[in-house]
Amino acid sequence: MKKWFGPVLAFLFLVLVSLSASAQATQGVSIGYGFGVLSSHKSIGYTEEGHYDFLNLAYHYGRPLSQVLGLLFEPFASYTMYPNDGLDTGIMLSLKYNFQKREENGFYLTLG
Repeated sequence: MKKWFGPVLAFLFLVLVSLSASAQATQGVSIGYGFGVLSSHKSIGYTEEGHYDFLNLAYHYGRPLSQVLGLLFEPFASYTMYPNDGLDTGIMLSLKYNFQKREENGFYLTLG
């Protein structure tokens, strides 16, 4: 991994936290476990190299563009445990469509 990558992510995080002072912005953190599901084998959870497991950490920042459409920015880091140890990092940029027009929990669709 490049030496400058960590400080750049930290800077982006601080910028997003300062921008999130808006009452309409949403933010959150997610931590989870994942496993491979798409493969050429007949059973779920295997890739061509075998079983695939990873842990994921992501920061979520969202800003509304309209009553039903929003913009999402999610930097993430994933640690792959099996078949090979390794670290993946990235940023996901996507649009979120809410099927409800009010600020409530409900069904939504993301594209990114």
